[in-house]
Amino acid sequence: MGFRCSILYFRESSKTAILDAAGFTESTTEDSYNEEQFSGASINESSYLIWQNWRKGSLSEPDYIRISNDISLLACDVCETTMFCSTSFFRGGKQVWSVAHNPEYGLDHVSLTGDVPDTITATVTTLREEAKISQEGVDDVDFYFEVPVELFRTISGVRHDLVNSFSFYALEFKQAAPKKRFWKLWR
Repeated sequence: MGFRCSILYFRESSKTAILDAAGFTESTTEDSYNEEQFSGASINESSYLIWQNWRKGSLSEPDYIRISNDISLLACDVCETTMFCSTSFFRGGKQVWSVAHNPEYGLDHVSLTGDVPDTITATVTTLREEAKISQEGVDDVDFYFEVPVELFRTISGVRHDLVNSFSFYALEFKQAAPKKRFWKLWR
């Protein structure tokens, strides 16, 4: 079946600021296998991850844009069932750049959009060359899928399919304050 998830990576911000911007609170329930709808992990004092399972999750690009109004983030969206993946950077309420692989556009498809920094372009070029070499003579494996995934790992140190040394905890949406009914002003 494969992974179908999104990982949001936040750097140089406090966990409290990140969770506030994303609208979550962290519970005390450990989520060792990322089976909850959302879970979060502190990598260090100033880096934090939010993991979302697609089968249960509800965050998408408009949410990434909203969150990035307050805090920059790097998002890795992975769907191993279709072999689609992308890594995108959001800052200031917009998507700054994206690197994506969609096999529907060809096995060797890798697109770069937006204002991609030269260092990212160079990394992607190297990853594409490695994928091309690995792909030669192999029809049943999609090595270009690795390009956005490895780019995310290069920046964040995290890969969706590797065991990490930090602990994830279930995240819960913050509860909105109940609305007062206009006919019961005393409540």
